[in-house]
Amino acid sequence: MITTEKFELTKNEYLSVIIKVLIKKKWWEFLIFWALAVFISIEAEKDGLTIFCLIFLYLYPFILIFQYWRFANSKDNRKIFGEIHYEISTEQINTYFGNGSHSTIKFEQFIKTFEIKDYYFLYISKSQSLYFPKKIFINTEDLDWFKKNIFDKIKTVNK
Repeated sequence: MITTEKFELTKNEYLSVIIKVLIKKKWWEFLIFWALAVFISIEAEKDGLTIFCLIFLYLYPFILIFQYWRFANSKDNRKIFGEIHYEISTEQINTYFGNGSHSTIKFEQFIKTFEIKDYYFLYISKSQSLYFPKKIFINTEDLDWFKKNIFDKIKTVNK
């Protein structure tokens, strides 16, 4: 079993994380939108509908980022930004919150994993996950243990 350091996620860090996840999962959509916009810009006759489509295709990624910014700064998400630390074993993960409450999730409840540069995510549903900044592990041995015994096992079990 390992225990992580206590950490707090800031609104800017949270926004950065959700945008990185969005880009990693949907980069191809953005590429298609911009390619289509360039193609229409070059080839199509410029009437009102075409101009509207072009504006939408170019602005769509920025509209999404704005929506995520609003979500990250919502008063409803303030619990995400409190102090947290984890106790992790091969059977379960205990999450301890700064307000004194805690939750336990059994290993079997995780359905998938996801990784970006500085974070690991363990999903318990399509839209709910636990997030683990890589910097919260006390040493590289703990980080390696987590990757091997938790992250990779969930990834393998749920293929």
